[in-house]
Amino acid sequence: DIHTRGQILQGSDYPAYFQAILEQRTVAASDAHNDPRTTEFSASYLTPLNIASMLDSAIRLEGQLVGVICFEHIGDQRDWDRDDISFVNSVSNLISLALDSANKRHVEDERENSERRYRNLFEGSPVSLWEEDCSQVKAILTGIRDSGVEELEAHLREHPEIVAECIQAIRTIDINQATVAMHGALSK
Repeated sequence: DIHTRGQILQGSDYPAYFQAILEQRTVAASDAHNDPRTTEFSASYLTPLNIASMLDSAIRLEGQLVGVICFEHIGDQRDWDRDDISFVNSVSNLISLALDSANKRHVEDERENSERRYRNLFEGSPVSLWEEDCSQVKAILTGIRDSGVEELEAHLREHPEIVAECIQAIRTIDINQATVAMHGALSK
C-alpha cells in the first residue's frame, strides 16, 4: 500500500502507452511486462519496483487527457476483474469532476473579478458614462434593410420619424456617478 503522486511521464518516452490511454478509457495490463501497451515501462519502471500488473484510467478535462490514475500490483501478476476496472474508472471520473468543478469555479471567479474591475472603472470615472441597450434600434434598422432598402442613410434622411423612433428605442441601463453629478441629480 504505497501511494505516490506527481510523477510526470513524457509521451515521447512511452508512445504505445500514451496511444493506448488516449484511445481507451482504461489500460488493464495483467502482465505489464509483456502487454504491448505497457511493455515500454518494463526496464525503467516495472522491474526496479517489482511491479507485475498495471491498471490505469485516463483523467480528462474538457475531452483532453490531463492525467492518469495508476493502480499497480507488486509481486505476482494480478488479473484485473470488472470490479477493479469499474473502481479505477469511478475514481478517475471523480477526479475529472473535481477538476471540472475547480475549473468552472476559477472561470466564475475571473468573471466576477472582471465585473468588479469594470464596475470600479465605470463608477470611478470622472467622465460621464452611460450604459445603453441599443438592441431595439438594431432590430428597427435590420427590419428596414430586410424590407429591401439598400441606402439606409438616404432612407433615414427621407424618414426622420424613423430616427425619432430609434432614439425612443434606446434604453439606458446604467449611468455613473459623474453623470449623476453632471445632471445635478440626487441619485441614479
